Amino acid sequence: MSHAKQIRIVAPSSVMSPFELDLGVERMRASGLEVKVDPQCRKKHQLYAGRDEERALAIYRAGQDPTVTTIWCARGGYGAVRLLPHLERLEREGGKPLPGKRFLGYSDASAIVGFLRERWDWSILHGPMPGLRSFLKISEPAWRATSALALGRSGKPSWNGKKLKHLAGTPKLSAPLEAELLGGNLAVWAAMAGTKHLPSAKGRILFLEEVDERPYRMDRTMQQLVHSGALDGVHALVLGTFTSCEDRVGDGLKRAPKNPRERARMIDGPKSAELAPLRPVLSEAKVRSAVFGELGARLGVPVFYGLPCGHGASGQNPLPLFARYRLGSDGAFQLLSWDGFAADAGLR
Repeated sequence: MSHAKQIRIVAPSSVMSPFELDLGVERMRASGLEVKVDPQCRKKHQLYAGRDEERALAIYRAGQDPTVTTIWCARGGYGAVRLLPHLERLEREGGKPLPGKRFLGYSDASAIVGFLRERWDWSILHGPMPGLRSFLKISEPAWRATSALALGRSGKPSWNGKKLKHLAGTPKLSAPLEAELLGGNLAVWAAMAGTKHLPSAKGRILFLEEVDERPYRMDRTMQQLVHSGALDGVHALVLGTFTSCEDRVGDGLKRAPKNPRERARMIDGPKSAELAPLRPVLSEAKVRSAVFGELGARLGVPVFYGLPCGHGASGQNPLPLFARYRLGSDGAFQLLSWDGFAADAGLR
């Protein structure tokens, strides 16, 4: 095989099962991809796949290697944000790595993609990662599009050209919008607000997705983005998958105690019959409206949802970031150009 299309797997975040990573690599190689796993991926330090400097060096080392075209994250979890000062130090000491690399990952990787794009001129692909069992469940169409884009060939994601749904109560687009798309995981994006490493959303479309977060936590992160100014000038919000983000409601006493003895018992250990939900459980649609609809209306920003990208089985589709898109007034979402490819070169 030619070394011109080598993929290097790195682990910028959490530790993983080496057996799950082996299975993911097996699938990649079965598709004809030339894959090398950086030894750093199998290291363990506290919560992470090696020390911060080791994880940062693996990325930098791949960036310096002229035979590597694509750097692919093994998995997410937590830890990528800790790499930023080390990536800056490596750049100061050794210079910028080679430009034009493709970096593939999502979830926790959202913390470093802005740095890699804006400082090192790398192309960013939001997509599935081989260090997780879910990688083996990716549909064949999604996998073909992911592997093609990862190698710098034109791919046709299943969502390309399909209509997203407009979130009622938010402004409508009076005309098609053409702008660059950026974003990633909501919690990670909000945690970067107020730092020099969060890319500006001004004049852009912001993509957000999430997993395992309650509605109040998502609202809190959205409020952080608003108050920090991170949403200033954004043209539109596009929502991906929100997996296991269902509303949960606590219980409270549904009647007052009748006497001091009952009062003590009901405080220490109320019976289930003495408890009732504090409020109705919000449906997925109502959660979306409460977290994103009210905010979009307040900011005067249109919100669209239904993009099958993010966590969960339905979200394992590739999504080029820092790429140019067309968002129609009817919700039609079209990738126009990314990584040197234009629509007339096969991205339609």
